[in-house]
Amino acid sequence: MNKIKVLLADDHPVVMGGFAMALAGFGVEVVGQVRTPAEAVEAYQALVPDVAILDMRFGEQMTAWMRRAGSWPYPPKRTSSS
Repeated sequence: MNKIKVLLADDHPVVMGGFAMALAGFGVEVVGQVRTPAEAVEAYQALVPDVAILDMRFGEQMTAWMRRAGSWPYPPKRTSSS
């Protein structure tokens, strides 16, 4: 069975590290960890993950970078517990 490939994007290394450890416990492969919207777009295009987990606070910056890069291949899904 193929592992799910995940890209993590957050400007807090501790948060990314926690996500990476938790996901590894479920057999998920973290293929990249980046700290800025620009890095997220570049990594997404280079690594082609199945899922990208992005810091919601990237908001407007992420939208601008997605437009410049030609967008993500799929519409983004926003999930929040609040």
